[in-house]
Amino acid sequence: MVSESKQQPWKEQRDVSNFWIPKPIHIEEEKEGDWSRFRNVASHSQYVVCAEEHGSVENWQVYRTLLETGLFNVFAYELFDSWQESIREYVGHKKPFPAEVLDRWLGRGVGQLNDGKVSHEFLGFLDWISEFSERQKVSLVLFDASSYPHGFSWNERDRIMNVNIQKARDVLQTQGPWLLGTGKRHARISPFVERNERRIPLAHHLKQSDSVVSVNFDYKSGEVFNTIKKKRRNRAQTNDQPFVLSCQSLGQRYKIAIKKSHPIHLIDNL
Repeated sequence: MVSESKQQPWKEQRDVSNFWIPKPIHIEEEKEGDWSRFRNVASHSQYVVCAEEHGSVENWQVYRTLLETGLFNVFAYELFDSWQESIREYVGHKKPFPAEVLDRWLGRGVGQLNDGKVSHEFLGFLDWISEFSERQKVSLVLFDASSYPHGFSWNERDRIMNVNIQKARDVLQTQGPWLLGTGKRHARISPFVERNERRIPLAHHLKQSDSVVSVNFDYKSGEVFNTIKKKRRNRAQTNDQPFVLSCQSLGQRYKIAIKKSHPIHLIDNL
């Protein structure tokens, strides 16, 4: 159970002293010109889809760095669409989160959110993007399905997420590419078979009508937290820098190698 003292910063004041603000990082390029190629391709696309493994502190550092390029005026993330207005009010107007949202985040609602997306670091990122938006406007879009009128399936989830994104795009009427963060399965460009089921991922839906650039977050070692702490097996990398961008096939697919991942901290554990 979380004490009342730990609920107060979110409910009554905007005290972010306990939030982990994502630190600025430098992303090295594997080959000279990789950054220039990425900026050129991304600027002519509708979506730059980042394939993350939920629960890594480094995810939020990379998102910050990509937003600071100035290429994007929308950041879309795989969280429930029903939370969107509350988070926008928090970021844009400094208003506290509603109690019903906090109850879910603090583990007192139906089901405990421990998949690594809602975290101490996530709240720190919201405070960073609030400050950043005062200099460069960035809109937030949450697109994960919060309900399934026709019943749940993975394909139905991806279909609804695509619908949510298209609706948000119609409302915002923004120019330029969106930066989009989602899980690795949803970020795959092509359909695939998993457990004898043909999966049609979100990025494939997006690519049917728009130009998509994919960026795979490649964790070389360390841990993530998704339900439980999960250790990444150590894998060799040619460049020893903490973060490295490289161009993959045909200039539409990129990879950011993350030398060591650190697990996020759940809100109800702090």
